[in-house]
Amino acid sequence: MEPYRQGDLENMCGLYGLINAARLADPALKWDECQQVYLAALRWLRKRKGFLGVLNEGLAVHTLLSLHKAVFQVQWPQITLHRAFPRKPKNAKEFWSRMEEEANREDQGMFIGFVGREWDHWTAVREISDSRINLFDSDNRKYLERSRCGYSEEQGKDYVIRAGHVLLLRKNLPMS
Repeated sequence: MEPYRQGDLENMCGLYGLINAARLADPALKWDECQQVYLAALRWLRKRKGFLGVLNEGLAVHTLLSLHKAVFQVQWPQITLHRAFPRKPKNAKEFWSRMEEEANREDQGMFIGFVGREWDHWTAVREISDSRINLFDSDNRKYLERSRCGYSEEQGKDYVIRAGHVLLLRKNLPMS
């Protein structure tokens, strides 16, 4: 028998991933501050219609954006949220170039959602190299092989990272 882990009984990887990306943007965040934001986020989600659906099916990107505005921005005003792609990338080269550039900045945390053959998941990204996406993940996954990842379903990859599901959390930068 194995112990249950985050995600086994609920699908709150989006909330964990958002907190972990904030921690990458601001390493000074303490455990108790993160717990307060987690609890405030759960209270906010509970008040919304469809809370049980969120627990069962996870958080959609529009809910995560609203959650950030309602809870994270209030609790952590020093951390702002930005979309990595204001428009859809033209091709894989543009997509991966931008992903590497943004993931490897030291003043921010990257937060991605992907659809996979194994599972759909939200996670924070530590860095991206030519071969790997190194994760800061609530489900204890360490990395994804980049060769198995694509930015559109047409590429036939195991994991699809949609450009609209790549968010950046930055410390002390104005909202764009």
